Amino acid sequence: MASSVTSNTSEFARLYPLGSQAAKALDLLCNSEDLDEHHRHFITVKDRTQPAGPLLQKSSASTERGSTGLDLREAYYALSLDDPVERPFHQGWLAGKGSALSGKRGFRNDSGPPKGVDILLIRPGNKIYGVASVHARISFHSKSGVLMLYGALDNAPVEYQTHDSSGPVLLSSKRGHVLYQRTNAFSVSQLQYRLVFSEFSPESYLDFEKKRNTMIERSGLPLPHPGLSAV
Repeated sequence: MASSVTSNTSEFARLYPLGSQAAKALDLLCNSEDLDEHHRHFITVKDRTQPAGPLLQKSSASTERGSTGLDLREAYYALSLDDPVERPFHQGWLAGKGSALSGKRGFRNDSGPPKGVDILLIRPGNKIYGVASVHARISFHSKSGVLMLYGALDNAPVEYQTHDSSGPVLLSSKRGHVLYQRTNAFSVSQLQYRLVFSEFSPESYLDFEKKRNTMIERSGLPLPHPGLSAV
């Protein structure tokens, strides 16, 4: 089973584009001026340690394949506890195309990230692929501490893929589903993604859990039962 291995105890998962449409959307975004410092923080290209940015060089291999420049298979969003925006623990990370405006939206008291989202899936204001300004949310559950995927819209639910014959689970506004699989596949409108949890050693997992619990305590919430896995 595919998984990411990390020595960074703050990074707990990677979100990979799945299929040509999501990969192309991320590729175009990485070459766009819309990718500001906050949104660049979440994107890694070609498994480099530095975030995506205008100084990244186009690879000749991807150019030969007709790409807009980047090796799409090596671009992903990294989720970590090193968050540049302070927020309530259970608020999590918002995903979508964001607002075309430069202001902060999507959070109470206007305290959220630029353009109202953390994870930009396409360029702000773009109407392709049916992605809304805020389309999904990834966050730790406020009581159990497990990672959840939530939808944000009733008319365009997020589709979470399961391994049984019942088909995808539709996540409409405020409905969530535990990301319980090592590799989790879901769709945001026409774009498909897979969220892959990091592989932790026993020691690095304890470090990660300690940092997560510190965030919980700062939000004034009780700690989850120690028998519940954080990821």
